[in-house]
Amino acid sequence: TFEPSPSGSRLVVHYDPQGKPLWARKAVFRTISASPQRDGVALVSDEEQPSPGWGRAARIEVIDSSGATLWKRDINWAIGSAAAMDSTGAVVLVGTAYGRADFGQGPLGDPNDRFFFITRVAKGGALMWSRSFPAQYTSDVKLSVNRAGAIGLLVRISKGSIDFGGGLVDCTDWCWTRYDPSGLHLSSRTTHSKNARDIAVDEQGGTILTGVFSKTINLGGQDLVPKGAADAYIVRYSSTGTHSWSTSFGGSAAVQASHISVDRYGAISVLASSARAP
Repeated sequence: TFEPSPSGSRLVVHYDPQGKPLWARKAVFRTISASPQRDGVALVSDEEQPSPGWGRAARIEVIDSSGATLWKRDINWAIGSAAAMDSTGAVVLVGTAYGRADFGQGPLGDPNDRFFFITRVAKGGALMWSRSFPAQYTSDVKLSVNRAGAIGLLVRISKGSIDFGGGLVDCTDWCWTRYDPSGLHLSSRTTHSKNARDIAVDEQGGTILTGVFSKTINLGGQDLVPKGAADAYIVRYSSTGTHSWSTSFGGSAAVQASHISVDRYGAISVLASSARAP
């Protein structure tokens, strides 16, 4: 029986392939991710630190099929917002942190400043690498990691441009960036869309985005013209960031795309909703 706490706990239930419940956990979870090769389930939660002055921490906890904790790692002065596991069992975590947070190379900056971060934690909990950017630039982020560990980030930017590692990118609205498993920057681009919704990275290293548009847009190929009040788009960019193709779908009713995924063969699925046509 699940009894929510006044603070609003979340429940995670793990099932086997036949639908049998194996275990359940209740906590203030931020996000959940499962490894493609069943190395475990990664839960990211907020944890109050026992030492005075340490504030809150982002806790990564990886749990096996029996409900036992395989490993966990706390990152002090940080809040996780999205996580994903690759086929090695490593966990990629993105979120915000204060300047006193230390990812293994000393504090990020002034203790009172806030930063947007991305870090990769190896199976077992060792920090592998991290990148950080001033937090005033970011208000939302979507994360995708493919089986090989290639990383894609879709970021909402509130002002100007930002350098993800390959030079400044115009990020007036949404933009995206790509890193390889070692943290090497591969490519970055603006989305040319105020209404990007999600990102996926395919096995060939391509970046696939979905979003919504109500006026003619160009994402790097041909113009896309909405059929109704709002249509959904899908666009793919190569591993180097060049436009591969783009398409859209819709009708007389407004369409809202929200999530996108791609399988190991490159087949794409988009979750979208539609309002009733007038």
